[in-house]
Amino acid sequence: MTFRQKFLIGHRLDLNQAEYTEITDLPGISDDVAKAIVKERERRGGFRRPEDLLAVPGIKEKRLKKILPFIELFLNN
Repeated sequence: MTFRQKFLIGHRLDLNQAEYTEITDLPGISDDVAKAIVKERERRGGFRRPEDLLAVPGIKEKRLKKILPFIELFLNN
């Protein structure tokens, strides 16, 4: 786990607001997947629930479970 990932444990990332460079700090998220997250977010107008991320190429159940502790839930969107 990188220093940035350790920092994120206490500070969850809002994927509806995060910059591409912040998204790449999530565990298991490559540059290409981060770009796909931003693209899907723009297409949808934001994510409403974590399962919406499964529509992003490169994110399956296993990867979603890996990043859940690092992201804010989308309760108010």
